[in-house]
Amino acid sequence: MAKNPSGLTLLIRSVFGFGGGETILHDLGISRNSNRSVRIKYKTRGGGTRERVVDVYSVGNGYVDAHDHFRGEMRTFKVGRIQWTELTQDRFETASGHSPSGWVKSGWGEIRS
Repeated sequence: MAKNPSGLTLLIRSVFGFGGGETILHDLGISRNSNRSVRIKYKTRGGGTRERVVDVYSVGNGYVDAHDHFRGEMRTFKVGRIQWTELTQDRFETASGHSPSGWVKSGWGEIRS
């Protein structure tokens, strides 16, 4: 399991914007292509934030299908709600038979907030 980011890491992210925008998509792509877990911080629909370590299985149309270590199950995350990412050194194996969700394939059912 990856360790929590240090105060300095969080300060650098907030001041310089590291971990946002293109970096998020880059890290999600690396996670998917190299089977490396990634730590994410995302904004919930209720306005709070959560940190999770996830294994990215597929990315598309503004969504990510990933195995959430905290929940112990597959979840779909909206990319626009991910505030920062941090690749870990932890490796994962993609479950056989994975098929991208409808959210990832077509973006259907997008909830605008």
